[in-house]
Order: sequence, then structure tokens, then C-alpha cells
Amino acid sequence: MFTLSSRSLMTLVTAFVHDERGDDLIEYALLAGLMGLVGVLAFNAVSGKMSNAYTAWNANAQSQWVPDAPVSTP
Repeated sequence: MFTLSSRSLMTLVTAFVHDERGDDLIEYALLAGLMGLVGVLAFNAVSGKMSNAYTAWNANAQSQWVPDAPVSTP
């Protein structure tokens, strides 16, 4: 069984904190997460307006539709 002493654990933590490999990946992941959050918030803000516009358009289109008179067959 592998056990860590407090000194070796502190050495690992210090090495992890000072290691700069992978910083770009973390920055891109944070940026992608921020962009996704902004997208969700923007969609929530716009979705009600889109729904109202579509409902108004649909009501207008339905009110202007006049069906043809039925044609009798001989």
C-alpha cells in the first residue's frame, strides 16, 4: 500500500501549484464555459420576445387566410 507523508504531500502540492503546463487548456475551458453561460442567458432573455413575435405573426397569418369555396363534384 502506498502512503504519503506530510512532507511528500506538501512537495506534490507545491509542484502542482508551480507547474504551468496545461494553463492554456484551463483558460480555454473557462472561456468556453463563460461563452456558454452568456449564450444561455441571452437565449432566456430573447426567447419570450421570439415567442411573442411568432404568436403575433401566426395570428395575423391565420386571420388573413380565406379558404376557397368548396367545389361540388358531378
